[in-house]
Amino acid sequence: MKATNSSSIGASHWSGCAVSKILIAAAVLFFIQAVETASAAAPYKIVNTAQVLGAGAIDYVYADNDGRRLYVPRGSQVLVFDLDTLKSAGAITNARARGVAVDPKSHHGFCSSSPVVMWDTMTLEPIKKIDVKGRPDGIVFEPAT
Repeated sequence: MKATNSSSIGASHWSGCAVSKILIAAAVLFFIQAVETASAAAPYKIVNTAQVLGAGAIDYVYADNDGRRLYVPRGSQVLVFDLDTLKSAGAITNARARGVAVDPKSHHGFCSSSPVVMWDTMTLEPIKKIDVKGRPDGIVFEPAT
């Protein structure tokens, strides 16, 4: 029979428990602080709502801050709203889009459809259709390229 030193077993056991308790306490404090910070800041709130009529699913909604327009791809068109009032500003038809991107300098809009539809963001009139391969999903405007 082998003799063991019970004091060394107890010390390592208790030091492991102490570390676990400290980690759990730190995690709980972090969680409480995160919840308090999030509720105190409350950076997001609903300021306006509108009902969007039409057929088909709604996909990637795009807000154009510079042009103050809201683009809502829905079915075979992109519905366009005034970003401040949410009143209808028109639609880009024949555009089975999933997403929208806008170049604020040229005032050209593009939707991720096949073909990609390009339009004038001021008049909402189509400029041209650009043939692409596949079925594009999202689209993004990146001004540096």
